[in-house]
Amino acid sequence: ETGTGKDVLARAIFEKSSRSTGPFVVVDCGAVSYSLIESELFGHERGSFTGAVSQRQGAFELANRGTLFLDEIGDLPLDVQPKLLRVLEAREFRRVGGNKPLKTDVRVIAATKRNLLREVQAGKFREDLYFRLAVVPITVPPLRARRDDIPALVEHIVASVGAGGPALTIPSETMLALSAHDWPGNVRELRNVLERAIFMTRATGKTEIGNVLLSAGPTQDNAVFSFDAAKSYRETRSKFDAEFETRYIKWILARHGGNVSAAAREARMDRKHLFDMAKKHGLKGGSNED
Repeated sequence: ETGTGKDVLARAIFEKSSRSTGPFVVVDCGAVSYSLIESELFGHERGSFTGAVSQRQGAFELANRGTLFLDEIGDLPLDVQPKLLRVLEAREFRRVGGNKPLKTDVRVIAATKRNLLREVQAGKFREDLYFRLAVVPITVPPLRARRDDIPALVEHIVASVGAGGPALTIPSETMLALSAHDWPGNVRELRNVLERAIFMTRATGKTEIGNVLLSAGPTQDNAVFSFDAAKSYRETRSKFDAEFETRYIKWILARHGGNVSAAAREARMDRKHLFDMAKKHGLKGGSNED
């Protein structure tokens, strides 16, 4: 799931490995636009496409003798997947627009929130690439499935975020409340909540983090689902449908920094349709750019 700390785990593997003195390069396959993902991975030669004003090294070149972390590998376009398989098998690649094969020596760590076997069955991910990547599979469970980790995570986050100021304490009732929460946003949500709590605690001159933690969540969903007896079923449903659409489009665009192409790929919808919906709700300001 998103927010479980896949990137932290990947970096930990790198730091404990024999390649720790080499580079650690990250490519988020869901955040790079469709037209640039091949260049991001393999680099390009000058003049190979419009805008290629100089030669550029790609991730496989930059990560040589180190580790390449391919985040959200499930978002990699189908037509790029054979090229990734080829470099994993042959340990060589060509830059976009280049003829010279280049050797690479990298450890590849790939992560995704998608069920890749299901994606393979749906024809959205190559089976041969899946089996080439799944050498040592690791499942990172959501935070609600490992509640025993929460106290240690809380102490670590408070110590790192709160460094440089007065020492902070966490009463047992606060820790119990944190351990009981389901954390749909996982460790990322936990960190955000603790950052807010530390700020609020210090702003009041206190050193004990109280139960302010869960009282100011990002949304108040119960308030959204309040019904008006004066409105018909159809009117009420129309209101909630529009609310859902606005929230979903805002959420998916925020996940990808406003990149419509990447958001559309994750939502599995037509890019123009997503753009039109965003424009309708005033979320893109009428721009059709990525």
